[in-house]
Amino acid sequence: EMCIRDRCRGGGRRGRRGDPLRQAAEAADWLGLGGALSLRMPRGATDYTAELQQADDYGVTHVVIQSTAGPAAVLVRNIDDFFGGSVVVGCLNWCANEQLIARAGGAAEGVLGAMPFTPTSVQVAGQDDPREYLAARGLSLTDTTLNFTQGWAAMSLLVEAITQVSDAGSEVSGPNIRAALESFDEVDTGTLLPPVSFSPNDHSGTSALVIYVVENGEWVESSGLLDLD
Repeated sequence: EMCIRDRCRGGGRRGRRGDPLRQAAEAADWLGLGGALSLRMPRGATDYTAELQQADDYGVTHVVIQSTAGPAAVLVRNIDDFFGGSVVVGCLNWCANEQLIARAGGAAEGVLGAMPFTPTSVQVAGQDDPREYLAARGLSLTDTTLNFTQGWAAMSLLVEAITQVSDAGSEVSGPNIRAALESFDEVDTGTLLPPVSFSPNDHSGTSALVIYVVENGEWVESSGLLDLD
C-alpha cells in the first residue's frame, strides 16, 4: 500500500499534468502496491501520530510527502518513531531539500527525494558562479540550500533571454522576453536544473528530475536523470 501525504499548497493539488492524487493511485496500481491512501497534514500540527495510525491500519508500506520542509520534518520524525524504518519514505520537491535534513536529523536517513534541482551536496559545474559570488561575501554553498542555486539558475535563464533580445536590437519588453524564452531548447544550466526548454504552448521548462537519497546527513544521487514525459 502507498500513503500520500498532501498538504495541497498553492495549487499543488492539480496542475498542468493532471491530478497528482489520481496519478498516485494509478501508479500504486501499476506497481502492484494494492492502493493509495491520501491523508491531509493538518496545518500547524506538531505531531502526526493520529494520521500515522490511520496509515498503519490501512497497511501502508510507502509514504510520499508533499509539503514544505518544516511540517515534513515533523512527519519524518514521527514516521521514524512509529514505524521504526519499516516503510519507505519519499519527499516530492517541496520538501526534498537541505532544510528537511537539518530539521529531521537522523530520522531523515534513507528518505528519498524527487528533485528537479541539484542539491548543494552534489557538485556540478553550474555551482561555480554562485560559489564565487558567495565566497566574495564570506559565505559558501553549505551556508545556503538548493533554493539559492535554483533561484540562480532561474535568473540566469531570464538574463539570457533579456540578453538575446538586446543583442537582436529589439525593445527589451515583456512580450519580447517571453518570445526569447519560448525559443529555448535544451538549455544547459550546468546541471543546476535538467536541460530547459520552453515553447509557446509549454512553459514548464522541464519534466525531468533525479531521485536522491539521504545518506550520512546529505543528499546523494540514487538514480540518473528521469524524464517523466
